[in-house]
Amino acid sequence: MISLGDRLAVVSSGLVADAALVVDEVRALEPKTTDDAIRAMRGTLHRFTLSRGQRPLGVSMLVGSALDRKPRLVLLDPSGAAVEKLATAMGRGAQGANEVLEARYRKMHLSEAERLIPELMGSDTPTELARIAP
Repeated sequence: MISLGDRLAVVSSGLVADAALVVDEVRALEPKTTDDAIRAMRGTLHRFTLSRGQRPLGVSMLVGSALDRKPRLVLLDPSGAAVEKLATAMGRGAQGANEVLEARYRKMHLSEAERLIPELMGSDTPTELARIAP
């Protein structure tokens, strides 16, 4: 997880250096809203799809934000497409995790949602919980 302040965090899946490039550009922008952050990330990801002289970035990103005084979760794919979600998983194991989320996740208190983590990540996997203050 990459923290971009106390109200914005990013988790990436894919090439670490590509994620760092996107995060550095967003960090330099110092976004005031979630939409500003997403727009900057989408722009960076999309820019790398336009030229035959450079390869597209190979990273998907999950953005957790409370910049707008309400929690938001946005999934970005390598093309720059963004989809807002209530809960989702990406990367290796995403299919199984998303099946658990579809079956068991609903709007719930944070403590209830945290109890799903061992089922999503596996009980033998150490997990780090990240909270973004509203």
